[in-house]
Amino acid sequence: MPFRELSPLAKELYLRTQIEQLSAIYSQAQRELSQRLRRIDLTDFDRVRAETLLNQVNLIVTTLDKRVYRWAKNTLPYAYERGIDFAAERLRALNVTRFVAYDAVVHTSAIAVLTDDVAVELLMANESMSRFFNRVIRQTQQRLIEDAEISRQIAEGLIQGQARRTVSDTILRNLREQMGREQFIVINGRNYRPDSYARLVARTRTREATSQGTINTALRYDVDLMQWDAHLEPCDYCQQFSGRVYSISGTDTDFPMLREKPPLHPNCKCVITPITRESLTNRGYLNEIIKLSNSPMTEVDSFARFEEVLASL
Repeated sequence: MPFRELSPLAKELYLRTQIEQLSAIYSQAQRELSQRLRRIDLTDFDRVRAETLLNQVNLIVTTLDKRVYRWAKNTLPYAYERGIDFAAERLRALNVTRFVAYDAVVHTSAIAVLTDDVAVELLMANESMSRFFNRVIRQTQQRLIEDAEISRQIAEGLIQGQARRTVSDTILRNLREQMGREQFIVINGRNYRPDSYARLVARTRTREATSQGTINTALRYDVDLMQWDAHLEPCDYCQQFSGRVYSISGTDTDFPMLREKPPLHPNCKCVITPITRESLTNRGYLNEIIKLSNSPMTEVDSFARFEEVLASL
């Protein structure tokens, strides 16, 4: 059955499955890369075959590149379409339009950009894994040289055997620690496990696509205002946005410009939906919403929730 004909629940389940699928793709690569690392006998550096190992790593990463690009092409269009769904439902309720076109040029272009952006982000993560393994393997080769130098100095009586064991133990401990955590992805100085990072990107980027689909649909039907709907039990940072109305273009004199859109942080579940001045007036909420939307934001660290989520990965 085509995605568009699925029920809202089935669509959400599909996207959740896609998120887990990307994590599974990275979990497989993570296992394969870990297996390659475990084949390195750190107690006998002479057995390391660096070039062969690097070729194996590069093959795993190249395969991963192809799989994540296919994932992006198969997932982002549907995440974006969920945003059109949200907008369509609200626009019908507001009597703005009874029919919403899903195949408009603006949607096709936006989906292409979103797909490329997500693919590039994941490809950069894959490249960071490749660099990680290059660094570890090259470091192992360097330790081989150092170990040979230590052996020479022992033979010449320049250092004691105990000192050699201490140095070797430190080398082994550091390398094994790097491998044991399986945090092969390094982004902006932070280390991530591939499966956790993939799930984080998938959740965040699919929600971004949904928000963009909602915004573009609203604009196509000349609706400039969006209302923020915070989910149940939102974090402190999300809570302050709840119920506020924003102008997409920034041209409405009563409402602030929409400068941020969900998700505000990893795993954020907030959504935005179209709203009209007429509907707010008819319900007697216009002045109240204008006051709420222009009230000062509380001084909440915008990165507090972000850091909390990242720390759990």
